[in-house]
Amino acid sequence: DWSSDVCSSDLILVLGILIIGTIYREGGVGYTKYEVYAKTIYNKREFKNNQVTFLGDNIVDKCNLNALFNDANIVNEGKAWDTTIDILNRLDDVIKIKPKTLFLHIGINDLKQTKGQISKINIDKSMQNYSDIIKIIKTKLPNTKIYIESILPVDNNIIAQKYKSDKLYNFYISNDYIKVFNTNLKIIALENNVTYINHSTFNPTTETVDGIQPNIKGYFILKNDLKGYIKKLKK
Repeated sequence: DWSSDVCSSDLILVLGILIIGTIYREGGVGYTKYEVYAKTIYNKREFKNNQVTFLGDNIVDKCNLNALFNDANIVNEGKAWDTTIDILNRLDDVIKIKPKTLFLHIGINDLKQTKGQISKINIDKSMQNYSDIIKIIKTKLPNTKIYIESILPVDNNIIAQKYKSDKLYNFYISNDYIKVFNTNLKIIALENNVTYINHSTFNPTTETVDGIQPNIKGYFILKNDLKGYIKKLKK
């Protein structure tokens, strides 16, 4: 009958997406050439009213948050390579799911510089983008609790060694700029009455896989910093 045909079509569509390599996972979609089909499934997701959402870049995207916190009601809205302007441009998609609590981990990609051509980074522009993100969330989701996480330090020696022949990773990130960025995040948090979470003990030399992306130990360091806030949400 018609309903079984629809179900069969949906099944074929899902299988086709998986076969041709589109990335689909709970909490996120890989933006491939088959993005339209993947987002069809992505947008059908249903959320509980009290769900916690993490919004950010690679650091969020590559973490299985549900497993890390042993909580099925955490939504992963990370996307690799995102900058503050990318987050700003896709913020409406996050607002649609109406998170009760939102953790923001954004900024490291704003600070990337081409190796050998190191120039001044426009942190002021990034801070304006970040402020706009907070303003929009507070306006459209006035009851959403917001947390700002510090961005993590990097180990440029590991980055250079691991990706020495990969043009895609031909970049440098200044830890001095990271410190300035985080100092400004504290100010934004204070101005907006938002909680700032400082990942001060994270060590990029021992707690990343490539000088940037946390390894398992690194993610548990982040969990340790965040678990107190997650625990409060469950009370």
